Amino acid sequence: MATNPYLPQGWGQMPQMPQNPYQAPQFSGPSGYQPNPYLQQQAQGIAYDVNQNFLNNINPQINSAAQMAGGFGGSRHGIAQGLALQGMNRDIANAQAKLYGQGYEADAARQAQLQQAMIGADASKFGALTSAEASKFGSLTGLDASRYAADVNRANALTQADTSRYGTDIGAQTQRYGTDVGAATAMRGQDLQTGLGYAGLTNAADIARLQADTSRYGTDVGAQTSKYGADLGYLASKYGADASKYGADISRLNALTQADTARYGTDVGAATSKYGTDVGAATSKYGADLGFQASKYGADLGFAGQKYGADTSRANALTAADASKYGTDVGAATSRYGFDSSLAGQKYGADISRANALTGAEASKYGADQGLLASKYSADTSAATSRDVANIGAETSKYTAGLQADTSRYAADTNAQTSRYNTDANNRSAMDVAQIGADTSKYTAGLQAQTSKYSADTNFAASKYSSDSSAGASKYASDMSKYATDTNAATSKYSANLNYDASKYATDTNSATSKYATDTSAASSKYATDSNAATSKYATDTSAASNKYSVDSQSQLGNRNADIAATRLGGELFTQAVTGATSLYDTLYKSGNTELMAQFKNVLEPLLNSLGGIAGYTGGTTTTKNAGTPGAPAAAYTDPNRPPGGAVNPNNPTQSADGLFVFRNGQWIRST
Repeated sequence: MATNPYLPQGWGQMPQMPQNPYQAPQFSGPSGYQPNPYLQQQAQGIAYDVNQNFLNNINPQINSAAQMAGGFGGSRHGIAQGLALQGMNRDIANAQAKLYGQGYEADAARQAQLQQAMIGADASKFGALTSAEASKFGSLTGLDASRYAADVNRANALTQADTSRYGTDIGAQTQRYGTDVGAATAMRGQDLQTGLGYAGLTNAADIARLQADTSRYGTDVGAQTSKYGADLGYLASKYGADASKYGADISRLNALTQADTARYGTDVGAATSKYGTDVGAATSKYGADLGFQASKYGADLGFAGQKYGADTSRANALTAADASKYGTDVGAATSRYGFDSSLAGQKYGADISRANALTGAEASKYGADQGLLASKYSADTSAATSRDVANIGAETSKYTAGLQADTSRYAADTNAQTSRYNTDANNRSAMDVAQIGADTSKYTAGLQAQTSKYSADTNFAASKYSSDSSAGASKYASDMSKYATDTNAATSKYSANLNYDASKYATDTNSATSKYATDTSAASSKYATDSNAATSKYATDTSAASNKYSVDSQSQLGNRNADIAATRLGGELFTQAVTGATSLYDTLYKSGNTELMAQFKNVLEPLLNSLGGIAGYTGGTTTTKNAGTPGAPAAAYTDPNRPPGGAVNPNNPTQSADGLFVFRNGQWIRST
């Protein structure tokens, strides 16, 4: 829903009031209507006022009269009090019944008024929308018919152009196919003649290659036989060295197994002794921990009880303060709710009227836009069809000329390729025969060189392997002797270190157990002292915080009541001032007196803004008129260099020098 842009910022907004958690809503009307939510509190206020009047005025008078008559406490005294209580209940019932009846009638009237306004607005809106839809449907139907006719004409023109272009393509393809068949026939004849000569050269090359392969095979067999004999000798020598090395490895593994067995027995004995010492220390430590935990639990339990009592007292004080504050907030919110409800009703009516006017304007604008679009589309379609037909004709002519040129160029290229192919075939045949002879000679020489090199490499490898085997066997025997010596030394050193670690561990365990017991006793004593000090400090802080909260609550309650009263008074003053100022500004605007309007802006408007700040309404304006020529239509101020009542701001050319007007949408309007 649209809002009035000329109301002060924050005007008519319902404040966020605290919700009573002990009371559920009593009534919620249909159609989104919400009745007065504070009716129950008003009824309770009536009962409270009547009860206070009875206790403070009526009952003391009855007691005083009975005492003066000497009948205090008698039956007459009781009857008088009973009649007074009966009258008090009757007054409460009558006042509450009247309150409920008036509240119900007011709620029913406001609800009926709201429903009638909504029904009228919906009916007006439905009529405007129906008219707009009918106009829109008619415009769309005419536009679719025009578009369909233009599309049919364009499709026919495109079909004719495609048919003409297809005939041209068929003719060009037929001519090109004939050229291709002639060129292929000529190339095939040349290939047959070249193939006969090339077959004779191929036979001669195959015979030379076969003779070379036979000679090379004999050389390969001799080289492989020599290589096989050398490999057998090398493997026999290597096998003997491997057997000697295997026996030495077996002896070394046996020595390692014996050393590991002795070391494992020593480790088991040391671990058993260490485990017994650990169990004794853990048992002592566990007993000390249990005693400390029991002492700490008792102290914590006492401290928690004291803290719970202090928290309960503080929570009760906070609840009482919140209840008092809630009553004050309910009264203030009830008064403001009535004012806001009235203002919201006025705003709703204005927004409905404005929405209906906008709907009618949009419907008219839509009809005009659709008519303009239909005319524009028809013109664009005709122009596009003519342009497309002309373009298709030009493209068809251009395509035909290009196709003929491509056909001639293709025939010339085919003849040139045929001649070049014949020349290349003759040259390639002679080069192949020469290359076969050269490759055969080169392969024979390379094979003989490789055979000689392989024999030399094989003899050198056999000699080197024999020398390496002898040196490796000698080095292995020396390494085995050194390993046995190192194993004995490491075993002795490990046993000594194990005994030293066991002794040191036992000493460290005894020292740690003693230190842990001392630390536990000291920690228990310190914890008890700290708990007592913390309990005392918490009680003192809680008492001081409760006293401070009580004083602060009273002070805040008094300040809030004063602020509510000041805001209510300021709002009434500001409303009256704005009403009078608006009437005065309308009078000046209609009279066309620019001098009085300038005085209004320089003197009265700052005063109204000051009142708005006092009343709590800031950020708004005090007038509801857009700028224009006083006494003349607003369209007179359309010159961007001449704003109303002054010159242009040199730092901002879209704002007047006094800051009251801005140039927007082709005219000067008042700055909001």
